Amino acid sequence: MSFSVLHRRHASSARALSRLLRCATLVLCALFAGRDAVAQTTYSSNTTISSNQTVSGIVVNNNATLTITNGATLTSNGSAQVASPSNGSLQIENGGALKVTGTTSFGYTLNRTSVATVTGSNSQLSSSSTLYLASRGTGILTLSQGGTVAVSNGTGAITAAVSSGSNGTLNIGAAANATAAAAGIVNAATITNGAGAGTLQFNTTGTTYFTKDGTSSGTSIATSGTLKLVVTAGANVFSGSLAHTGATMLNGGTTFVNGSLTSSAVTVNTGATLGGSGTIGGLTTIASGGTLAPGNSPGTLTFTNGLKLNDGAILDFQLGTTSDLLRVSGGTLTGSASAGGITINLADAGGFTAASYTLFDFSGASTSSFDVSDFTLGNTISGYTYQLSLVGSTLQLTATTSAVPEPATCAAALAAVALCVTGLRRRKNTA
Repeated sequence: MSFSVLHRRHASSARALSRLLRCATLVLCALFAGRDAVAQTTYSSNTTISSNQTVSGIVVNNNATLTITNGATLTSNGSAQVASPSNGSLQIENGGALKVTGTTSFGYTLNRTSVATVTGSNSQLSSSSTLYLASRGTGILTLSQGGTVAVSNGTGAITAAVSSGSNGTLNIGAAANATAAAAGIVNAATITNGAGAGTLQFNTTGTTYFTKDGTSSGTSIATSGTLKLVVTAGANVFSGSLAHTGATMLNGGTTFVNGSLTSSAVTVNTGATLGGSGTIGGLTTIASGGTLAPGNSPGTLTFTNGLKLNDGAILDFQLGTTSDLLRVSGGTLTGSASAGGITINLADAGGFTAASYTLFDFSGASTSSFDVSDFTLGNTISGYTYQLSLVGSTLQLTATTSAVPEPATCAAALAAVALCVTGLRRRKNTA
């Protein structure tokens, strides 16, 4: 083959390669143009959305607050990042809604803080993907007065704190240091935690059901990971599987465990009450001033990994045809350090009569400093005398009808009183 032929072929190949490169350049330009077309909208100053808007993504920073109100819906066809790269806040109120088709991230940047509130009936934050309370920084989300957060239509997860050093808090009702408020609603399958410090905190009024629609018959929400659970106020009912391993701190209100709390150590502090008819798998400590009230008027509360009753602990039992029971099936049942350190209060559950009632069943558990001398009776049901006794692996309370004097005895006593009064009057008249 001649040199001229080879040269012509090489030139033809070069022209083809050049055309290919030009086409590739056009494609890349189109892609970058498309990327610019979906660039996020940045809110770096206080902004109020009061009419429906659609954007391609959201960033809130520069200490700005983005407020969505008056029934308006802000739709983000992309992600939403609050506190990126500086502090930012989000307020959804008065029926406003933020709909995010991608991932929603609070506390997006390291050492930055985002504060978000969803408050009021029909106010909603919805995310089609996972919602991160704190990606790298600090994120606080408060749901109150019926405000709702929904993740993947109730099938998704809320991750409290993703990265090491991050801090994420989900407040139901109000923040722990604020005045209690009516609860909001979490429409998610689970609340979990990453490598940071995550907290689920309840500071509510009335009765709150931890379900996807906030009703007693709704689907329960699960917890997992190293999440910490804190109850500050309100009557809060948990009927699902709480599998988080972080501490459960009951600092006020009444907490009903009607499902399972499988792995978390529980502390009931002064002014708080633990009740319900479920199962608790972590060591539970009733501190001084804390109350343990098994059942839901009435019922059995089971502890599979021990129960510790400190001096000053209070036990409330409803007794009758059906009675409350504390069952400790594993671990160690530990009594008070001093005699009479634990107070037992009694109430009639209906049908109470003179009989023996089992208060504790500790079959399968060991005991430490647990004896009848640990207890003193507080409020009781009138008309009876009471005695505590250990019978096998149970602590029983026996109620006996109080003795009523015979009529003849009463008459003799009244006659004696009358004679005394007569004698006193005669002495006075003689004087």
